[in-house]
Amino acid sequence: MKVIAEPFWIQKRGSPPNEYEDAACPLERSEYEQDDVRLAVADGATESVFARRWAEQLVFAVCDRDLSARSLAAGISSLRTNWREWLAGQTLPWYAEEKAHQGAFAALVALELTCDGASTTLEGNWHAAAVGDSCLFHVREEEVLVRFPIASPESFDNRPFLLGSLGVNEPSLNEEYASGTWISGDFFYLMTDALACWFLKHIDAGGKPSDIQGHISITESFSAWIESLRDQGLIRNDDCTMVRVSIR
Repeated sequence: MKVIAEPFWIQKRGSPPNEYEDAACPLERSEYEQDDVRLAVADGATESVFARRWAEQLVFAVCDRDLSARSLAAGISSLRTNWREWLAGQTLPWYAEEKAHQGAFAALVALELTCDGASTTLEGNWHAAAVGDSCLFHVREEEVLVRFPIASPESFDNRPFLLGSLGVNEPSLNEEYASGTWISGDFFYLMTDALACWFLKHIDAGGKPSDIQGHISITESFSAWIESLRDQGLIRNDDCTMVRVSIR
């Protein structure tokens, strides 16, 4: 299968780029011709210290196959061990130390695309995992086949479940899983919460998934588009991140 993944992002209005706390993998437009492709988006919680670093660690672990969209619990322990080791080597000011030892938190959505390995494969399977309110949308032509893990804009709130860097042997990560099949020509969109909420409102109001295509041909136009939505009061002022995935 051939997969094209394109990341887009913009920090919240009024903040410099270095205060952006989301993360995406891949980091730049990437083309894959292989039978197993893994992608992810994460939204670091502003209230926690080193939220961006934890978000980045999560998405890179998905793409490096250290964290699976079929079982997050299977890989999270080693990520947390690495986090604790890294944190132990940091010298922090007193006002940051206590907060740092409370852990970092992020919402995560991960996607795994697979096929049988034939170069001409036109269909295959997908698996997704999510903790919190970062979302995945599976689009075929002008139909949104899957809304995961949140299906309506009213379901977003200010207290989503988050994946923590310091948890130990929890009975549950509050993760959710989904799976299905894809065919050539399908799109997947991975979005952090502010953009996902806008997308659901847009679709429920009769908009089409393809309405966003002209706005995201390049990163600069994506940024201008998000700023225009902010100007109109149509989207919450927050970091916005998206990975558009097309299967050819």
